[in-house]
Amino acid sequence: MQHPPRDPAGNVLTSAPICPVAGVHSTACIAIKEGSTYFLCSDIKGFFTRIPRDDVLDKLHELLPDTSLTELLGNATNLEIENISELGDYRALLPSEHEGVAQGCCLSPLFGNILMHSFDASMNTDTITTLRYIDDFLILGSRKEEVARAFRTARALLGKLGLDTYRPEDGSGKAAEGPTKKGFDHLGCTVSPTIIQPSKKARKSFEEKVEKRLRNAAQKLRQTEGVEYEHSFIMTLYYVSNMVKSWSAQYSFCNPTDAFYSMDIRVDKLLKKYINSFFAEYRKHKTSPKARRRLLGVWLATDVERSPLLPLSEDTDRKPSGS
Repeated sequence: MQHPPRDPAGNVLTSAPICPVAGVHSTACIAIKEGSTYFLCSDIKGFFTRIPRDDVLDKLHELLPDTSLTELLGNATNLEIENISELGDYRALLPSEHEGVAQGCCLSPLFGNILMHSFDASMNTDTITTLRYIDDFLILGSRKEEVARAFRTARALLGKLGLDTYRPEDGSGKAAEGPTKKGFDHLGCTVSPTIIQPSKKARKSFEEKVEKRLRNAAQKLRQTEGVEYEHSFIMTLYYVSNMVKSWSAQYSFCNPTDAFYSMDIRVDKLLKKYINSFFAEYRKHKTSPKARRRLLGVWLATDVERSPLLPLSEDTDRKPSGS
């Protein structure tokens, strides 16, 4: 049995934080099929805010000895906060003078990858497969004792980098362990030897987002000053349609399980409730074609702001009868 999994060229398939989530799950399934019967997954605490920028820049300079590049990246990741004294305890969530990269910054994955390169290489052995995606990592092995030992090694390696990780027994909900045959949740998916599908938590979170979008849109329909275009019937359905499409595409690598059919049924119920609310409001405006058009989301020619070249007169500003 070969551990960790390797590509056709014999290269170890480790974690690459910029690789798709599908790549992590695919490699995990290979490891499980090759005999990994136990897993442990965890998050690195406060990863982005604790990256030692100077250390990363030094490592980068060793690979690319270009002072202008390291200076550019150093300046690009330096964060100056004007109201730092007003933030109180929230200050700990942001990068400091020499530590941390702003989460969401396009350079944060690069700095994280450079910092964690030695961790990735050390955590994959003949008996252990470790897959990391940004600040999440998954350890797979054939025995519980081997995985536990690997986790202790991971904590020691992270400690040398000034980082820490959650533990399965700490009650945070950000770490777990157990037999792989029962399946486990990782990176928004439930992974088992035979099925990969969106986790219950991910499905519930998405359903709540759709419900919130439709609930807010239904409330906006009843505004006395008229509905804004983005909350109109057409745009609401457009947004929800794109939400479902994007969510489903995010899990396109998953098995076509009942999870997706169930999601369609739940979204149908939410849509039915919204559509009923819409037509109830629509029927209230029988004598106002303009209000109906705005509810629908079909632009009125008269709603476009104009900057006439010629001054308005009684003749040019005449409104047709019945408007």
